[in-house]
Amino acid sequence: MPEQKRTTETRYLSGQGEVEWSQLRKEAGELTCAWADYEGFHIGPCPDEAPPYSHIWGWSRDGEVLLRGRIDAGRVIAGWLRKTPGGGKKEKEVPTVTRQVITWKPDHERLKINFTGEKANWPEKMQSVEVLGENPVTFIKEEKERS
Repeated sequence: MPEQKRTTETRYLSGQGEVEWSQLRKEAGELTCAWADYEGFHIGPCPDEAPPYSHIWGWSRDGEVLLRGRIDAGRVIAGWLRKTPGGGKKEKEVPTVTRQVITWKPDHERLKINFTGEKANWPEKMQSVEVLGENPVTFIKEEKERS
């Protein structure tokens, strides 16, 4: 496997606390999101209803704003990671490392996953952005040519 590019940088982390799904959906309206439900795995606009499985990830087109949410019974605890400050008074400056991740493609032969949506809309490359330190957490985003 070829050596994977990784970058380190400072980003800004903020937590939202537990909120209703409808509130998160409004705030994530401009993001591309990834989640799973009984139909399969999705990448697209934030869904109208909270998915039945535990997590949702989101990213802005430019990768400046990232979302990670933990879903429980229609409510969600969300974390936001930004390249520039903008998450409120409790926002914290944190070190991060960004790496390319290996993804399962819709036509993968070994593992059968029900991918929903158009295959043409699936990102070719994805990245993990990991907050380093005592409480590590991972955000996911689409990899663009320049990260």
